Amino acid sequence: MKKFFFVLFSVVLFLSAVFSQQPPDGREIIQMMYEKWHGKWPQNMAFEQDAITYNEDGNVEKEEVWQEIIQSPSNLHIRYNGFETGNGMIFARDSVFYFENGQHTGSQAIVHYLLLMAFDVYFLEVDETIAKLAALNFDLTKTCTRVIDEKKHYVIGTDEHLDEKSNHFVIDAENLWLTDMTITRAGVLRKISLKTYEMIETYPVATEIYFYADGRLTMYERYFKITFPKTVNEELFDIKHFKEARW
Repeated sequence: MKKFFFVLFSVVLFLSAVFSQQPPDGREIIQMMYEKWHGKWPQNMAFEQDAITYNEDGNVEKEEVWQEIIQSPSNLHIRYNGFETGNGMIFARDSVFYFENGQHTGSQAIVHYLLLMAFDVYFLEVDETIAKLAALNFDLTKTCTRVIDEKKHYVIGTDEHLDEKSNHFVIDAENLWLTDMTITRAGVLRKISLKTYEMIETYPVATEIYFYADGRLTMYERYFKITFPKTVNEELFDIKHFKEARW
């Protein structure tokens, strides 16, 4: 019993210390992230992933294997179920381009907010990252701390510990990498959770990602066959070369 109360007391002291500290503001945290990982985060990453989507009843709706390649900052090429299908999309120049059967079917201007805070933040100048976050309606003046899995995290975008509705993202305070992101898009409250970071070669990689819409799990991704190409052909992110693109 004494041991139980000692542990409980220690936890209370730890939580009190965390919540009593004034966290840095959002600009400072972005700067800290950049300084810690600039030149050490993978600029190019190729991988495959299990992509599992769920219906409104929580049952598996579809299972696919996607092929993806990232070139930071801001470039991402995705193929659905192999190159031969001709289905996928390209993120480039703050836009997304859609393809079916090898044909370009549409596009729209969009900042890929997960790509921004999981990769680009370590490559873009701090002011550019901040400008993009402001355009996505993240209030960098509001911050607080949370303890998640017994670790301190910075929350940027809200100063209320229990707020799950404001646009905000969560950063591991020790490792300075993204663990959660919440944003409202087209009236839907979307949350992304990066659950597992693994050191692959010399790089930290989030190998499991969960996607939620209005509190409902909609997609799960698990990355594998992860490599870090030294160079990437720029044509992979040119819509004119989508059909024949390979890596």
